[in-house]
Amino acid sequence: MNYNESLDYLKSISNRGSRPGLSRILEILKLLGEPQKSLKIIHVAGTNGKGSVCRMLESVLTEAGYKTGLFTSPCIDSETECFRINKKNISESDFSETVSHIKTVEENMDDKPTSFEFETAMAVWYFYQKKCDVVILEVGMGGRLDATNISDTPVLSVITDVALDHMDYLGNTISEISSEKAGIIKPSCPTVFGGNNPEALNVIQTAANKLSSSLLLTKRENAEIISSGLKGSVFNYNEYTNLKIKLAGLYQPGNAAVAIDSIKILNKSGFNISKNSIYNGLAVTEWTGRFEIFSDNPPIIYDGSHNPQGMTATVNSIKEYFSGMKVNLIMGVMADKDYKKMVNIISPYINQVYTVTPNNQRALNGAELSDLFKKNNVNSEYQTDISKAVSSAVSFSNKSNTPLIILGTLYMYNDIKKSIISCIQ
Repeated sequence: MNYNESLDYLKSISNRGSRPGLSRILEILKLLGEPQKSLKIIHVAGTNGKGSVCRMLESVLTEAGYKTGLFTSPCIDSETECFRINKKNISESDFSETVSHIKTVEENMDDKPTSFEFETAMAVWYFYQKKCDVVILEVGMGGRLDATNISDTPVLSVITDVALDHMDYLGNTISEISSEKAGIIKPSCPTVFGGNNPEALNVIQTAANKLSSSLLLTKRENAEIISSGLKGSVFNYNEYTNLKIKLAGLYQPGNAAVAIDSIKILNKSGFNISKNSIYNGLAVTEWTGRFEIFSDNPPIIYDGSHNPQGMTATVNSIKEYFSGMKVNLIMGVMADKDYKKMVNIISPYINQVYTVTPNNQRALNGAELSDLFKKNNVNSEYQTDISKAVSSAVSFSNKSNTPLIILGTLYMYNDIKKSIISCIQ
């Protein structure tokens, strides 16, 4: 099986849908010889920020000399970016070889794994084969029944925060969703929690106490921002001063605080990660689609805000970086998100919006999204073609010298980026 054939195979099994549960992933890992039991795993859950924290941990640990494996989702630029060792994507040859091996193993299963379970098995097997010193697994959804919840003894469990999202699967209240995320907490294994919701904290603290898991609470408010702009932030956190990150967005210093506390726990668990590794690792961390700058003049920014909490964080950054200005917007969302609340949050800061329908079966029709903006008295135009939406938005932003923000699902990132590049070259 070559690379393209392996991509075709993964696409062919995507119709297996999402079926929360651990039976299939544990069965396929057993058929693989239970490689997860030989790995030191950091397990990261959370409604928002978990991808950023994963990338920060990967960067710091790599800087400290550890051979790191990182599994994140969804893929944005290419399928290979979800499987990384020492900050480098899996090669196409290793990718196709791993797909072929997992495909052979799953043929012995009556209940075949979902595509995400298949990819999780790929990651664990690949990192095991490459003898990674430490593996970072990002939860896909929730935690308790997520396919990444495969280690009984992780070196660390991290929950970045809790907010209302994926309610069809996780529950309708903060307590119910927190309970699902607390499912990654394991007996006598340490946990870091970076949220500030009292209801969520009560659930997570109770779960940690029950399992004798030491719980460190990150105080995001202690991440004191000295300066912040489109090129990143400088901030202090506890004993660390003048920390630098090049990730834009006012919310990123808070995510860095979670990563720093996680490193603190890892050092207590036997790791050797110096202050210099923390400073240098954070300074070079990169993450696609999170307040990512495509162009400087006018500013064109992609931020994958896909729920109300994320949208609020984006609005705070817009107010900070473009004080007093209304920005132009391209937006596309999934139909299972609380898009009405998202529209209400962002509308006061929008001059002109172009809505689109992302290329995903779960996508909300852009025409419906456009109507919501119009009801909020925002100039809105639905474009049936993403490339035309980008062309119109870039042209209008150039003429009006107005920042252009692209918000919503990361599933449209590739289509947007290709169109942006063709417009600004």
